[in-house]
Amino acid sequence: MASVPDIRSCEKKLWDSSNLRKYCLNFEEVPRLFYDDPRVDEFICSHKPVVILGSNLVKPAIDRWSLEYIERNMGTDVNTVFFSRNHKFKYFDDKKIHSCNNPRGVEFSPPMRKEEMKIEDFMKRLREWKRGEERLYMQQSLTSAVGPNIVQDFIGFNWKWINSKQKAHNWGKLTSNLLYISMEGNVTPCHYDEQENFFAEVHGYKRCILFSPDQFQCMYPYPVHHPHDRQSMVSKMVMMTI
Repeated sequence: MASVPDIRSCEKKLWDSSNLRKYCLNFEEVPRLFYDDPRVDEFICSHKPVVILGSNLVKPAIDRWSLEYIERNMGTDVNTVFFSRNHKFKYFDDKKIHSCNNPRGVEFSPPMRKEEMKIEDFMKRLREWKRGEERLYMQQSLTSAVGPNIVQDFIGFNWKWINSKQKAHNWGKLTSNLLYISMEGNVTPCHYDEQENFFAEVHGYKRCILFSPDQFQCMYPYPVHHPHDRQSMVSKMVMMTI
């Protein structure tokens, strides 16, 4: 199980659904239910997505976390930042790439690069970014190494509620907590995860396009030995407009 707070860099901009990319697909909205609605557990038990309202899962983050707060309080350790020449950030496993130390790996040119950055350097690049430059996407594990204020906020998350869901649905242990800070318009191409996820949007907006598991073969996943394992080989969905 993974828990993922997310902060969009467009947090102070006005937004509406007209900002979304248009696709030639028929979408259905994911149901939105309050946390104490018994249907929440029915959806989870059926392995169906649901937007859960009112859980206060990450309330300290909602109350305090802004880009300025994160910059002041994240701490002195470096953070993992991905750079892409376009808006797509497609995950790859560098342990599966051919090299002198891995002669059985796959010949592969990574579609993005990774850099470890101090939080102030990341924020500076974010503020000074100009069209045509590499796009940025921070994906950082939240551990005890972050600043003490962030740690206290993290401790204040609604762990009682999320642990009750873990127990009720017989999930494994919580394995990771990630903080995502993204530029507006960044896209994570179609892929699947290997564990349950609780995704908490702190600021901004994120659209998740989900496909039913019975469409798995139509997604043409990469072979498991490929660096793009878990990713779809379908390069893009048909767009009406951008």
